[in-house]
Amino acid sequence: MFKRGSLALNLVLAFVAVGLAGTLSFAFMMRRAGMAEFGDFFEMRYRGDFARDLVDLHRRDGNWDDAAEFFQRHGRRAGNRPEPALLDADGRVVVPGAGFREGDEIEPEELRAAVPLIGKSGRVGWVLYPAGREPVLGPDEERLIMRMRNALLGWAAGGTVVAIALGVVLATRLTRPVRALTAAARAVAAGKYDSAVVVPGSGELGDLARSFNQMSASLATAQEQRRRLSADIAHDLRTPLSIILGHTEALADGLLPPSAATFSVLHEEAQRLDRLIEDLRTLSLAESGSMQLALSPVEPQVLLQRTVNAHLPQATQRGVDLQVGSVTELPTVKMDLDKISRVLDNLVDNALRHTPAGGRVLLGAEIHSSGVRFTVVDTGPGVAAVDLAHIFERFYRGDGARGRGGSGLGLAIARSLVELHGGTIGADSVPGAGTTIHFSLPL
Repeated sequence: MFKRGSLALNLVLAFVAVGLAGTLSFAFMMRRAGMAEFGDFFEMRYRGDFARDLVDLHRRDGNWDDAAEFFQRHGRRAGNRPEPALLDADGRVVVPGAGFREGDEIEPEELRAAVPLIGKSGRVGWVLYPAGREPVLGPDEERLIMRMRNALLGWAAGGTVVAIALGVVLATRLTRPVRALTAAARAVAAGKYDSAVVVPGSGELGDLARSFNQMSASLATAQEQRRRLSADIAHDLRTPLSIILGHTEALADGLLPPSAATFSVLHEEAQRLDRLIEDLRTLSLAESGSMQLALSPVEPQVLLQRTVNAHLPQATQRGVDLQVGSVTELPTVKMDLDKISRVLDNLVDNALRHTPAGGRVLLGAEIHSSGVRFTVVDTGPGVAAVDLAHIFERFYRGDGARGRGGSGLGLAIARSLVELHGGTIGADSVPGAGTTIHFSLPL
């Protein structure tokens, strides 16, 4: 799992880097800011103690005569600290230091930086430290700060160990769905299209898992459709081919006379094969988007009447009333006339095949929210609800359509050609009360 270049290893390294960077940043800030604060604190405490000692000295002696000797003892205790100057209550230097000589009088402005020495009777003097000098720590303070620095280093090391442990735990948890997706993707690549993964919640990984499951389900459906399509094509090709082969073998063996009727059967079956192959070609071009459209403005009323005229002989032969319903004035629609004529031809041909003698097929058009809506209404037996959602699929023929002719591609071709125009197609049906096929084209 933690092999080189893996997501899990990269996540662990990222957690370690973030944890280490945070710890080192904290340590650096503590050293730069925290140590300075500690230094100021120790220095102020030292100056406060020093001032109290001087006040006690003045209270005991009543003067500053022994102050120089006190400063010598203080200097030995103070280590590397800069020597301050001691001033009396009038601001005159008593003990030199901070760049001033004994007897110098300090200006009031400079006294603002001095530490006042307050006794019981009031101010008895001042302590003036060199200006601009950094606080100097004594040995005890240096040892304390060194211990704190060592503690910070220990915290940094501990933080790194914790970051590694958390990185391993979190990386394992975060990459578990990814590993599951990887395994499922390999299964799909091997042909197991029904592979699915458990959706891990509602985050990005959950969205990815749901998308993967939808993809694998679509692939499984597509695979099943391909199998069914191959079987349907083989079935639809085999029937005319069997008839042609049977007749030609019978002709060759002298079992059938070479009559006009025999050759008519062969010609009809060859035409059936040609139509099936042309339907498959049209459907393939339309679904792939390779088919080019020659768009031109067409009047819907003219298109509907043309379709009725083309199918009127067939309708008359079947005893079906075919006509155009009342159509109001409609705007012209940009379409490929040949392609939409093919759509209407397929819909009318399908309606005539399923409408019994004495029935009616009615064509119409109207303004719709999505453009102009064309309808083909028949009074046939209708389509069962279980079949209605599938009638636009290739080679789909419900039980009521079996044995009634057709390649099973007419409605699939109609759907593809309508969608190629940017339109939509649908169907409504009530068993026993007929079917309405409608499609809309944008203006």
